Amino acid sequence: EVHGPQVFYYEGSVEGKKLAEAVQNSLNQNLEVDRPREVKGNTSYYLLKRSSGPLVIVECGFITNYYEAELLVSEEYQKKVSKAIAEGVMEYLGQK
Repeated sequence: EVHGPQVFYYEGSVEGKKLAEAVQNSLNQNLEVDRPREVKGNTSYYLLKRSSGPLVIVECGFITNYYEAELLVSEEYQKKVSKAIAEGVMEYLGQK
């Protein structure tokens, strides 16, 4: 029953949080998520805590959810997700 994209950022990074929020908002809107998720701060993911610049991790869906697992293998859905991520990054860059 868990579903929807989830974006993580390093909890101590102000810019990482801004990037995460822009990407999460774009995913929620463009994928028409019925229960929009909020970004999640994290302090233990190696990539997040070792990056010198803003970095996010995007979980595009949950493979444990049968419906989402089917979507995630669809080329059309993959393009939709990648476009939403790109739009979120562009939104973030426009804020700078």
